Amino acid sequence: MNKGMAWFVLGLGALLSACSGNGDSNGLNSLQITLVAPSGVNPRVVVLGPNNYRQTVTASTTLTSLAPGNYYLLPQSVRKSGSAIIDTAYSADPQTVVVSGSAQAKLTYVQAPGSGKVWVGMNFINSGTPLILGYDGGGLGMSNPALRATTRLGQDASVDDPQDLAFDAGGNLWVVSRRQNQLIQYTVSQLDSNDPDLKPARVLTSADFDGPFGLAFDEEGGLWVSNFTSGKVVHFSAYALASASTTLTPDRTLQKIFYNPAGLAFDSSGNLWVADGSTSANKVYGFRPSKIASSGSPAPDFTLTGGTDTTPIAPYALAFDAGGNLWVSTLDWLFRYPKSELSSTAAKPDVQLQTDTPSYLFGAMAFDNEGNLWVTDFNGSQNLLLMYAPSSQTSGLGQQVKPDRSFSGPDLNHPPYGLAFNMAPANLPLR
Repeated sequence: MNKGMAWFVLGLGALLSACSGNGDSNGLNSLQITLVAPSGVNPRVVVLGPNNYRQTVTASTTLTSLAPGNYYLLPQSVRKSGSAIIDTAYSADPQTVVVSGSAQAKLTYVQAPGSGKVWVGMNFINSGTPLILGYDGGGLGMSNPALRATTRLGQDASVDDPQDLAFDAGGNLWVVSRRQNQLIQYTVSQLDSNDPDLKPARVLTSADFDGPFGLAFDEEGGLWVSNFTSGKVVHFSAYALASASTTLTPDRTLQKIFYNPAGLAFDSSGNLWVADGSTSANKVYGFRPSKIASSGSPAPDFTLTGGTDTTPIAPYALAFDAGGNLWVSTLDWLFRYPKSELSSTAAKPDVQLQTDTPSYLFGAMAFDNEGNLWVTDFNGSQNLLLMYAPSSQTSGLGQQVKPDRSFSGPDLNHPPYGLAFNMAPANLPLR
């Protein structure tokens, strides 16, 4: 996500009609964009259009010589300091404009609903309870272990068995349903709702979804999705995600490489890392940008091999810390690979944390502004959110470490799998 979260923001706004003229592709089509923002907020809007048109706008302007067609105005969230743990953000509603002659659009930045929170997705078959929870960041610094979610979503029947969740840079929430083979979107304006039955803005399907598991946005706003069952990792372009279609077709597919691809993460160099969650593999693969620029079965540029007492067995989730070190969760262990070792053919972890109780099951991971590592415990008899402070992240190999904080609560009543901060820390690589 931007270094921590990719710039892409999704969701369709109101369809704006062109104001006059028929226009053509010879310079007669234009789009006047007006940006309104509070003092100290510097807006940034990405404009996507026909023929791979892409322009970044940071002030009110008029775009000229445009080809006719649909143009997607995608505001990027602007970071503002919030709690010590999580930043808040300002953003605007995305819009779709039909350009045929001269057209206008106005985007107004306001404080983004849903920011300043940590979000948890509970992996459970929908039984009429909210499965997506938002917790205010201020509460995470307290010693009270019984937190109440301030936002509860996902009670609607269209949300079923969420596996992972991720935010785009506009603050829109994306959730993948492994059981239903669906990608679900809540727009930023929905994220302060107190209506658990609120329907998602969009429910998207793809013939290439087969046990979708992990999500990661890249620098260009494209979304990568791992498919645990088929072994494929697929990419959907920013333009495809912004379109009105509810059926997605990937423009890139990585296949015949993985057994069961699970967690995904990008580092600060744009390398894509994939955890192969099969015990037949016990590997984490890294691919340079050139290797994932097109479909195929590219040889990994980096391979972290596991399968021993001191290396990952069935790696599950991935996360980079502010130092560029890669963390790997494997149900009952947390491993850290130092940045200096990631390009080595014989890389070994330098930190291996074991739970202080054998009943923990480590799942998703995320870092906050203070460098604390947050991990979900999806043992169904506990359902916890765990936090390890930086001082607990350097305990060497094979150490049993007690979490510095452990949160439960009446809303966390199913196994938590997905985990994301909104906004993610600015000093982190892409997630």
